[in-house]
Amino acid sequence: KAVVGRQYDYDEASLALEFDDRLSAQLALSPNASGFTAAGQLQRQRTLAAELSLQQPLLDPLALVAGIGWYGTQRLYGSDYSAWHLGLVARWGPLDLSLTRLDSDARAGRLFGADRAHGRWVLTAARRF
Repeated sequence: KAVVGRQYDYDEASLALEFDDRLSAQLALSPNASGFTAAGQLQRQRTLAAELSLQQPLLDPLALVAGIGWYGTQRLYGSDYSAWHLGLVARWGPLDLSLTRLDSDARAGRLFGADRAHGRWVLTAARRF
């Protein structure tokens, strides 16, 4: 029996490379990601993720942000999927305000439901330290 709050614990190793605060690439491996089968049984499988992101300055204080990712969840969910984002971020000193559109491919819609996987807008406010 799984302990409440511990079903989704997993380990992850990641490697990230960045260039000039504009381009970043990340690769992540989890040897024991958690998911549930159709019968409700907890399973742990290896997953892999790769992401590429771009931040292109526009007129001060705005920048365009875009990214694409591939998520290797075949062993865990029976399918891999891809996702992407596109948006704008405004920076004032240590404060960021961003509006981003998130979306994913049809496989993600089948895995997680179209209402969760497609066409989300995200408004974020953050303070950098």
